[in-house]
Amino acid sequence: MIFHGRDLEAARRALELLEFHNLDDEGEAMLKILQVAYEVAANPPCNNTKAFLERINGVQTHGWASLLKALVVAHLTDDEDYKDDVKRAVLWTVKRCHCDNLSICYFAYRILNRIKPLCGRPI
Repeated sequence: MIFHGRDLEAARRALELLEFHNLDDEGEAMLKILQVAYEVAANPPCNNTKAFLERINGVQTHGWASLLKALVVAHLTDDEDYKDDVKRAVLWTVKRCHCDNLSICYFAYRILNRIKPLCGRPI
């Protein structure tokens, strides 16, 4: 919703709903990442992605939040090596049977091929 459909109004409403739920640590991390992603999509920082990347990278993550973080960062760069590294990590996770939801792993792997950077330039 945030990046591909650019439906910022729906994304804003979804974020507002999430803000009022009791989230665990992973959920809180994901919410922080999504809030930054919303800010980035609403006003793409084509001249200065560094501040947003620092905010995203400052969020301590594990599990699915780490994957979400990687997907958001992929929207801020056209660095194909970064995307390839994320795809390798997803494949490694699947091969080691550490992916408790293969459809999400498959989705993440496939979407990395379709991600177009917001600004079309490397970070």
